[in-house]
Amino acid sequence: MTTISYETVDGATSGTISVPTGSPSSPEGALKTHLQSTFGWRPYDIVLEMYEPDKYVILFDTVASKFIREECSVAAATTEADKYTVQKELCAYIKRDNIRELDLNEIYSHYNISTIRECAFQNCESLTTVAIPDSVTEISRGAFYSCTSLTTVAIPDSVTTIGAAAFANCTSLALRVQSRHSPRDEPVRKRRKHSD
Repeated sequence: MTTISYETVDGATSGTISVPTGSPSSPEGALKTHLQSTFGWRPYDIVLEMYEPDKYVILFDTVASKFIREECSVAAATTEADKYTVQKELCAYIKRDNIRELDLNEIYSHYNISTIRECAFQNCESLTTVAIPDSVTEISRGAFYSCTSLTTVAIPDSVTTIGAAAFANCTSLALRVQSRHSPRDEPVRKRRKHSD
Protein backbone atom coordinates (compact mmCIF):
# COMPACT_ATOMS: atom_id res chain seq x y z
CA MET A 1 0.00 0.00 0.00
CA THR A 2 1.32 3.43 -0.95
CA THR A 3 0.09 6.53 0.86
CA ILE A 4 -0.06 9.67 -1.27
CA SER A 5 -0.29 13.14 0.26
CA TYR A 6 -1.71 16.12 -1.59
CA GLU A 7 -2.53 19.78 -1.10
CA THR A 8 -3.58 22.71 -3.21
CA VAL A 9 -1.16 25.60 -3.74
CA ASP A 10 -3.12 27.79 -1.32
CA GLY A 11 -3.21 25.00 1.30
CA ALA A 12 -7.01 25.17 1.50
CA THR A 13 -7.45 21.54 0.50
CA SER A 14 -5.20 18.68 1.58
CA GLY A 15 -5.35 15.03 2.46
CA THR A 16 -4.02 11.56 1.82
CA ILE A 17 -5.15 8.55 -0.14
CA SER A 18 -3.97 4.96 -0.11
CA VAL A 19 -3.18 3.21 -3.37
CA PRO A 20 -2.93 -0.60 -3.22
CA THR A 21 0.38 -2.07 -4.33
CA GLY A 22 0.03 -3.44 -7.83
CA SER A 23 -2.92 -1.19 -8.59
CA PRO A 24 -3.54 -0.85 -12.36
CA SER A 25 -3.82 2.91 -11.91
CA SER A 26 -0.71 5.06 -11.49
CA PRO A 27 -0.49 7.08 -8.26
CA GLU A 28 -1.26 10.24 -10.28
CA GLY A 29 -4.26 8.57 -11.94
CA ALA A 30 -5.56 7.32 -8.58
CA LEU A 31 -5.16 10.79 -7.08
CA LYS A 32 -6.98 12.49 -9.97
CA THR A 33 -9.81 9.94 -9.68
CA HIS A 34 -10.02 10.61 -5.94
CA LEU A 35 -10.08 14.38 -6.45
CA GLN A 36 -12.81 14.04 -9.07
CA SER A 37 -15.03 11.80 -6.93
CA THR A 38 -14.43 13.76 -3.71
CA PHE A 39 -14.44 17.37 -4.95
CA GLY A 40 -15.94 17.15 -8.44
CA TRP A 41 -12.78 18.48 -10.09
CA ARG A 42 -12.29 17.50 -13.72
CA PRO A 43 -9.20 15.30 -14.13
CA TYR A 44 -8.06 17.09 -17.30
CA ASP A 45 -8.00 20.42 -15.40
CA ILE A 46 -5.75 19.05 -12.65
CA VAL A 47 -1.97 19.32 -12.88
CA LEU A 48 -0.01 17.41 -10.25
CA GLU A 49 3.53 18.38 -9.28
CA MET A 50 5.45 15.92 -7.12
CA TYR A 51 7.70 17.84 -4.71
CA GLU A 52 8.79 14.79 -2.68
CA PRO A 53 8.19 11.10 -3.29
CA ASP A 54 4.43 10.44 -2.95
CA LYS A 55 3.72 14.10 -2.08
CA TYR A 56 1.92 16.28 -4.61
CA VAL A 57 0.85 19.87 -4.94
CA ILE A 58 -2.33 20.34 -6.96
CA LEU A 59 -2.42 23.00 -9.64
CA PHE A 60 -5.35 23.77 -11.89
CA ASP A 61 -4.98 24.22 -15.60
CA THR A 62 -6.65 27.31 -17.01
CA VAL A 63 -8.09 27.57 -20.50
CA ALA A 64 -5.21 29.92 -21.36
CA SER A 65 -2.35 27.81 -20.00
CA LYS A 66 -3.74 24.65 -21.61
CA PHE A 67 -4.11 26.45 -24.96
CA ILE A 68 -0.56 27.86 -24.86
CA ARG A 69 1.04 24.62 -23.69
CA GLU A 70 -0.92 21.98 -25.62
CA GLU A 71 -3.14 23.42 -28.33
CA CYS A 72 -1.40 26.26 -30.14
CA SER A 73 1.10 25.45 -32.88
CA VAL A 74 2.77 28.88 -32.52
CA ALA A 75 5.54 29.07 -29.91
CA ALA A 76 6.18 32.82 -30.27
CA ALA A 77 4.10 35.16 -32.42
CA THR A 78 6.74 37.16 -34.24
CA THR A 79 4.67 38.04 -37.33
CA GLU A 80 1.11 39.10 -38.06
CA ALA A 81 0.62 35.70 -39.70
CA ASP A 82 1.59 34.04 -36.40
CA LYS A 83 -0.92 36.20 -34.51
CA TYR A 84 -3.60 35.29 -37.05
CA THR A 85 -2.80 31.59 -36.53
CA VAL A 86 -3.01 31.96 -32.74
CA GLN A 87 -6.47 33.52 -32.95
CA LYS A 88 -7.67 30.99 -35.55
CA GLU A 89 -6.50 28.06 -33.41
CA LEU A 90 -7.98 29.66 -30.27
CA CYS A 91 -11.37 29.89 -31.99
CA ALA A 92 -11.18 26.22 -32.99
CA TYR A 93 -10.19 25.25 -29.43
CA ILE A 94 -13.15 27.17 -27.96
CA LYS A 95 -15.57 25.47 -30.35
CA ARG A 96 -14.11 21.97 -29.88
CA ASP A 97 -13.99 22.10 -26.06
CA ASN A 98 -17.13 24.23 -25.61
CA ILE A 99 -15.25 26.84 -23.59
CA ARG A 100 -17.67 29.09 -21.69
CA GLU A 101 -15.44 31.62 -19.92
CA LEU A 102 -12.44 33.16 -21.66
CA ASP A 103 -9.89 35.49 -20.13
CA LEU A 104 -7.67 36.66 -22.98
CA ASN A 105 -5.05 38.29 -20.71
CA GLU A 106 -2.56 35.42 -20.51
CA ILE A 107 -2.92 34.36 -24.16
CA TYR A 108 -2.73 37.84 -25.66
CA SER A 109 0.15 38.81 -23.38
CA HIS A 110 2.07 35.63 -24.24
CA TYR A 111 1.67 36.22 -27.99
CA ASN A 112 1.83 40.05 -27.86
CA ILE A 113 -1.57 40.48 -29.55
CA SER A 114 -3.17 43.93 -29.47
CA THR A 115 -5.96 43.51 -32.05
CA ILE A 116 -8.81 41.03 -31.94
CA ARG A 117 -8.86 40.18 -35.61
CA GLU A 118 -11.86 40.17 -37.94
CA CYS A 119 -14.27 37.32 -37.11
CA ALA A 120 -11.78 35.98 -34.51
CA PHE A 121 -14.46 34.35 -32.35
CA GLN A 122 -17.25 34.10 -34.90
CA ASN A 123 -19.81 31.41 -34.01
CA CYS A 124 -18.15 30.51 -30.68
CA GLU A 125 -21.61 29.69 -29.39
CA SER A 126 -20.46 28.26 -26.04
CA LEU A 127 -18.80 31.51 -24.88
CA THR A 128 -20.72 33.28 -22.12
CA THR A 129 -18.03 35.60 -20.70
CA VAL A 130 -14.95 37.25 -22.24
CA ALA A 131 -12.36 39.42 -20.49
CA ILE A 132 -10.32 41.54 -22.87
CA PRO A 133 -6.87 42.66 -21.67
CA ASP A 134 -5.62 46.25 -21.43
CA SER A 135 -3.13 45.51 -24.21
CA VAL A 136 -5.95 45.33 -26.79
CA THR A 137 -6.63 48.54 -28.69
CA GLU A 138 -8.98 47.25 -31.40
CA ILE A 139 -11.84 44.81 -31.72
CA SER A 140 -12.20 44.22 -35.45
CA ARG A 141 -15.28 43.82 -37.60
CA GLY A 142 -17.41 40.81 -36.70
CA ALA A 143 -14.96 39.70 -34.00
CA PHE A 144 -17.67 38.11 -31.82
CA TYR A 145 -20.29 37.68 -34.53
CA SER A 146 -22.97 35.16 -33.60
CA CYS A 147 -21.60 34.27 -30.16
CA THR A 148 -25.19 33.56 -29.17
CA SER A 149 -24.51 32.61 -25.51
CA LEU A 150 -22.31 35.64 -24.81
CA THR A 151 -23.74 37.62 -21.89
CA THR A 152 -20.71 39.55 -20.58
CA VAL A 153 -17.78 41.25 -22.30
CA ALA A 154 -15.33 43.30 -20.23
CA ILE A 155 -13.81 45.89 -22.56
CA PRO A 156 -10.95 47.99 -21.10
CA ASP A 157 -10.37 51.69 -21.75
CA SER A 158 -7.43 50.80 -24.01
CA VAL A 159 -9.87 49.73 -26.75
CA THR A 160 -10.29 52.73 -29.04
CA THR A 161 -11.98 51.04 -32.00
CA ILE A 162 -14.78 48.53 -32.25
CA GLY A 163 -15.46 47.37 -35.78
CA ALA A 164 -18.85 47.18 -37.43
CA ALA A 165 -20.93 44.19 -36.38
CA ALA A 166 -18.30 43.19 -33.81
CA PHE A 167 -21.09 41.88 -31.55
CA ALA A 168 -23.80 41.32 -34.17
CA ASN A 169 -26.14 38.40 -33.55
CA CYS A 170 -24.92 38.08 -29.94
CA THR A 171 -28.52 37.46 -28.94
CA SER A 172 -27.82 36.97 -25.22
CA LEU A 173 -26.11 40.36 -24.76
CA ALA A 174 -28.54 42.74 -23.12
CA LEU A 175 -26.49 45.73 -24.29
CA ARG A 176 -24.74 45.88 -27.63
CA VAL A 177 -22.28 48.31 -29.16
CA GLN A 178 -23.49 49.13 -32.63
CA SER A 179 -21.80 51.17 -35.29
CA ARG A 180 -23.97 54.01 -36.60
CA HIS A 181 -21.85 54.12 -39.74
CA SER A 182 -21.85 50.49 -40.82
CA PRO A 183 -19.74 49.04 -42.33
CA ARG A 184 -17.01 51.48 -41.25
CA ASP A 185 -15.34 51.15 -37.88
CA GLU A 186 -16.31 53.51 -35.11
CA PRO A 187 -14.29 54.68 -32.11
CA VAL A 188 -15.54 53.47 -28.75
CA ARG A 189 -17.48 56.18 -26.97
CA LYS A 190 -18.61 55.64 -23.40
CA ARG A 191 -19.71 52.10 -22.72
CA ARG A 192 -16.90 49.64 -22.28
CA LYS A 193 -18.48 46.78 -20.33
CA HIS A 194 -21.42 44.84 -21.64
CA SER A 195 -23.42 42.53 -19.42
CA ASP A 196 -26.89 41.15 -19.03
